[in-house]
Amino acid sequence: MHRLKDNNKLADEFSLLAKGGNSGKEIISKDWTKNQIGPISGWPSELLIALGIILYSEMPMIILWGPELVCFYNDAFCDRADYKEKKTGDIGIPVKDALPQIWKQLKTGVENVYAAIESNSVEISTAVSCNKKREDTSNDFFSYSPLINRTGSIAGVLAIAREGFTEPTEKKSNESTLSEERLRLALDASEMAIWEVDLRNDTIEYSNKLLEILGYDLSKKLTLHDIREQIYLPDRQRVKDAFNDSLQNGKYKFEVRAVKPGGAIIYVRTAGKVFFDDAGNPSNIIGTLRDITKEEENREALEKSERRLRRLILNAPVAIGILDGPEYRVEIMNELALTLMGKTGKQMLNKPVLDSITELDPASTKALLDSVYYTGKSFSASEFPVKLNRFGKFEKVYINFVYQPLVDSQEKVYGIMVVGIDVTEQVTARHKIEENEARFRLLADSMPQFVWSADEAGNINYFNKAVFDYSGLTNEEVQNGGWLKVVHPDEKKESVKQWRRAVSSGKDFTFEHRFRNFEGQYSWQLSRAVPLRNEGGKIQQWIGTSTNIDDMKVQEQHKDFFISMASHELKTPITSMKGYVQILQSMYENGEDEFLKKSLERVHVQIEKLTTIIGDLLDLSKIRKGSLTFDKQNFEINLLIQEVIEEMEVIYSSHKIIFQNNGDLHVHADRERVSQVLINLITNAIKYSPKKGNIIITSQINQKMVMISVKDEGIGIEKNFQRKIFERFYRVEGKNEKTFPGFGIGLFIASEIIRRHKGSIGVESEPGEGSMFYFSLPLAKKTRS
Repeated sequence: MHRLKDNNKLADEFSLLAKGGNSGKEIISKDWTKNQIGPISGWPSELLIALGIILYSEMPMIILWGPELVCFYNDAFCDRADYKEKKTGDIGIPVKDALPQIWKQLKTGVENVYAAIESNSVEISTAVSCNKKREDTSNDFFSYSPLINRTGSIAGVLAIAREGFTEPTEKKSNESTLSEERLRLALDASEMAIWEVDLRNDTIEYSNKLLEILGYDLSKKLTLHDIREQIYLPDRQRVKDAFNDSLQNGKYKFEVRAVKPGGAIIYVRTAGKVFFDDAGNPSNIIGTLRDITKEEENREALEKSERRLRRLILNAPVAIGILDGPEYRVEIMNELALTLMGKTGKQMLNKPVLDSITELDPASTKALLDSVYYTGKSFSASEFPVKLNRFGKFEKVYINFVYQPLVDSQEKVYGIMVVGIDVTEQVTARHKIEENEARFRLLADSMPQFVWSADEAGNINYFNKAVFDYSGLTNEEVQNGGWLKVVHPDEKKESVKQWRRAVSSGKDFTFEHRFRNFEGQYSWQLSRAVPLRNEGGKIQQWIGTSTNIDDMKVQEQHKDFFISMASHELKTPITSMKGYVQILQSMYENGEDEFLKKSLERVHVQIEKLTTIIGDLLDLSKIRKGSLTFDKQNFEINLLIQEVIEEMEVIYSSHKIIFQNNGDLHVHADRERVSQVLINLITNAIKYSPKKGNIIITSQINQKMVMISVKDEGIGIEKNFQRKIFERFYRVEGKNEKTFPGFGIGLFIASEIIRRHKGSIGVESEPGEGSMFYFSLPLAKKTRS
């Protein structure tokens, strides 16, 4: 047999014209029922190749050859119910003798093919149905294709059984349709190559399509060895195994990888039929080869996608189950879903979900699943309560469910994906919060104080009963800022400003303002609010109270009046006492009475302390009245600090004061008032360092400010006291602090002095490790010389 010739027409793929015939050559064929038939002499190559095409096909087919319509049919044809009694001896004889039941139909179909081609009414590559008369429904059982010999004439006809020929079941119909489609694809010249191997001399003949598939142009001449060498090395054993199997069953099939000349790897599928000689030895294999690379890539992509989807489901952070078909069998269920249901995989997988989770109401659950499956619409449920037997213990759980229909490419629902999230913990926590809120409201409503709350943005959303009783307003009236109606006009603007500042900074809110009651009378209230934060530090809400301090305000006014009056009244006699003591000291300076001199010195020290206290009381009174005056000028701050240190060292010789500075630093401030702040901080540092130690004072520039700090090695201050220490009359309470006398007004006055200089004041301290008080003043502006 010589090399086969490709043709763009479907019929030429059957004919595979041979340049020389095989007349006289004896070819013995072992038939597909494994019984031998007699020698078949002079069979042309086109018939042998056509036989090679049909013998492995799953589609029932018949070849009608020559003018006598000699018939050859395949296994699929014999397997049909009405033809199982056919004998192998019927093969190779005229159709009227082999298949008398349908020979007239087949003869008519052949005649129609001949007539159609002779009249040029159809292309020779077109399969022609013999059904010219629609009333002859039996003709619908076959479609016909011409087989062309090397001269271009019809040598025979291929009859392919259609649906009507098959057994009337949906499964058989689908299989027939699929087989016919496979055959049509196999016969398409653009997809399939035809080849024949002569096993006696180890040679191969092939169509041009084989060269194209393997990556060569049509001028290339390939030997059987060349083709075998293109098989991917790891797959060559598979080819050997397929060949050995074909010697037993006559069918030669395998799928392997092949390597193109450029190194590209393709997937190919080969199918063929083995022919045997009279002695039963294999002589020829005729078959096809097809490039299935894209199919394999698509299959691998699909498998990869399915693996990825399965992996995603199994590792998803939520419970997911896949229910298959209208029986809702559990196809996949991840560990979270099994844990949520309190089941094992053995209890759930491949079983109807209603049989596995018996705690669910079967009627309502099936109705829900049917609704999703048959309507194709998803369904969701939030905080759905279910009482489950979770590993032997009944528990009430709350689940957020989503039922999502799964649809195929034809938009047909084939299953349901169920996604569940266990929200039992959140629901239980919310219930506890609601219970706590109810208790909070009950407690708040029983309090005489005003109690209120606000959201994280500062919008007030709750007032207790006392607010409404006091103001006479309704809940509707106080919403959306209506509570400002009760605030005195003089404090209203500042109240809002301070509240917004606290909300934006996240710091506690403290403010004194007057509220109007339902009779129109005002009383002072101290409002405080603190932010409540979550574990991450984010503010969740604000809780506030307003306490009536009207009586305290009256007492403060009386106290301020008394202090103001007393300080003025005391100032004159103290000044006189100071003068007399100084006179006495000068008189006895050179005297011999040491006791008298020491006594006068102590009296002088105490008078200085009393003078300082009176001065502070006067300043406090001035601050309250807003009459504290400042005489600001430019001066060198380090010189002032040095002067104050020298004075303090005379009075307090028990402590060593160390001054660290960076040269000349000029500020614009009131020199006497800054000196007052320094004295207060140094005095406190000495007072609260009973074990002596060093007092370290530093001055340095920080941006456009001069920063001064006073650090001691004393008892330190607790964190919760540090932010209040600059308040008026505030003194730190504790077993250590009680031993140190004072009114708690020095730091308040110091903070007021620094604040009015547009500076800042603060403290850093750790209990037992001392404290560092610091304040800042603006640098003096440079003047032109």
